[in-house]
Amino acid sequence: MDNTRKNTHKTNITVIMFEDLFAAMGTSVRLQRMLDPLMKAGQVTVISSSDNIPTTLVDTKKVKTVNLGTWLLRYKTLPIIPKLTIIVIWNLLLTFHLLRIKSDVIFCSHEWLGYFAIYLVSFIKKYKIIIEIHSIISQDMEHRGHHPVLVNLERKLEQFFCTHSNYVIALSQNTYDFYRNFTDKIELTHVFVDSDIFVPANKPQESEQSKVIGLIGPFVAGEKRGKYCLDFLATHIDSMDSRVTVSVIGRCDEPVTHKRIVYTGFLDSLSDYVAALQKLDAVLVPEGISTTGPLNKILEPMSCAIPVFATPEAIVGLYWIESGRNIFVFSESDLTEQLNKGIFNSKLMQSAGEQARMLVEQHYSKKANETKLFQIFKDIGFSINTVADSPVPDVVEE
Repeated sequence: MDNTRKNTHKTNITVIMFEDLFAAMGTSVRLQRMLDPLMKAGQVTVISSSDNIPTTLVDTKKVKTVNLGTWLLRYKTLPIIPKLTIIVIWNLLLTFHLLRIKSDVIFCSHEWLGYFAIYLVSFIKKYKIIIEIHSIISQDMEHRGHHPVLVNLERKLEQFFCTHSNYVIALSQNTYDFYRNFTDKIELTHVFVDSDIFVPANKPQESEQSKVIGLIGPFVAGEKRGKYCLDFLATHIDSMDSRVTVSVIGRCDEPVTHKRIVYTGFLDSLSDYVAALQKLDAVLVPEGISTTGPLNKILEPMSCAIPVFATPEAIVGLYWIESGRNIFVFSESDLTEQLNKGIFNSKLMQSAGEQARMLVEQHYSKKANETKLFQIFKDIGFSINTVADSPVPDVVEE
């Protein structure tokens, strides 16, 4: 007997994310892009640590938002006791709101801190839980030098979250491989971009006299990964070809002063951001810590047919890429030299950009990934009227 619920009414989907929904950061950008396919699956409400700020990034006329205030995000810089207090408050706020609203599905957008409230209320409200995992938290903690006891505790929590959710969504292959040890109810839906928005620009004849390289933020004071990229820029800018200018895109709290570095500042418009990308001749992603975090910084330029120069640490979680064909990957010590060699090779840059665009459309576009999301809703018992017809890329077997 078919246990899929008849779609007599739209499925009520409550999306929960501790971060600021309206921010231009990886976790928030992922959710902003997920809202369109989620709205095809049902009626969406988003609960997040946001302020009621008008934004062009989210259509608040179509998505109901419950904004609990960005003051909660201060927990990151607090000592352990106040930090735990904020987490307890977050769980209490979630409990209050979840008991008040009707939900068929809770979609946890990389939501760890409030999971226990979500799980406990599910016994009363009888909703299904989908948890979307953006990176391997315990491995990230290990790379950042956290104490082994804390890393092991986080691993136990990860196992609990996976085994007590109705479905797990992983954003990258390495994340999928790690968490499928805990559950077989797991699917890979890649980090993706809207390839109808991030499109190549119609550029005039390329100049051989100058090139503009992009370094994509945000670069927030005290954030280790951002500081690493800025330190790389400060160390290597004088080694770059004198015809190269670096455009630092997005917020930058501690700018590097140099005559060949320019700053766009924070861009609150998606169209302004796409326009800033389209002006670039290449993008530099000099990550020093292996993480899935920088993937948007790679895929967005690739979708715009802009060549990307990256370190091996930056591409963890990306598949189907091939250095020299659709991306350029070099060690930190070789990155600047190879950038100088390649950036003025017009044929090489054009070919890499075209191949990058093709890769995004095939594997990392919204159209290629939303089919999997709809299938997950079907698997947990909800019928979906709108299903994309595009083929779904297979999981890469290691």
